[in-house]
Amino acid sequence: MSEQIGAAPGKRTGPALWLRGRLRNVAPFATLLFLVAFFCLVSPSFASLGNLTNILTQISVTGIIAVGLTFVILCAEIDLSVASVANATGIVVAFFTAQDASVNIANVPLAGWAAILIALAACAALGAVNAFGLTVIGIPSFIMTLAMLQIAAGICALLVRGQIAYAVPKLVGTLGSRSLGPVPWIVIVAALILLLAHLVLTHTRFGRYVYMVGGNREAAEYSGVNVRAVLSAVMVISALCS
Repeated sequence: MSEQIGAAPGKRTGPALWLRGRLRNVAPFATLLFLVAFFCLVSPSFASLGNLTNILTQISVTGIIAVGLTFVILCAEIDLSVASVANATGIVVAFFTAQDASVNIANVPLAGWAAILIALAACAALGAVNAFGLTVIGIPSFIMTLAMLQIAAGICALLVRGQIAYAVPKLVGTLGSRSLGPVPWIVIVAALILLLAHLVLTHTRFGRYVYMVGGNREAAEYSGVNVRAVLSAVMVISALCS
């Protein structure tokens, strides 16, 4: 006696099942396309090249910061200090750049490349402090990075004492205001960082470890993953991207 086993009644197959399984990924892009189409209809100038360039320039810095924060969130942690660390980075660069005589701060003028390297080192140090508090002391990332938010704000106040420092190294000025043809340099840098982060997360062992730590930390430890090292690395990456 033979039996025929068919598909369960009412069970969706084919394109409907494929779309349902990817709805979470498709929904944000569909919403974005809807908003773009809506604003293009409401204001014809919205679709102009100048407006597109302006939007990309404005979101580039936020996008770079979001790249670093993505690594942290994938590890099931959070970094609330990114805004203050970003401000501190700019302040450190300005502190080590020659300022106008009207700016009354006791800064230490250095070459532009040196000021940028010192600022990046300062970012890495702040990220390392976050990593130490999280992995060694055991402070939850929410509390540790909330404290770092205030620490970075204090560094800003200490270095410039409320003054406004205008001068920045030439490289920073180029990234902020110059373009390569019609494309601003900051947009190019943001795109390269996004591409690099994608390659790291999808094609490297470290990227797999990040997903493993975020998915099941205990299983990652049993698999031989150095969870503390991964958490420390993502905290430093987040600070550097800030």
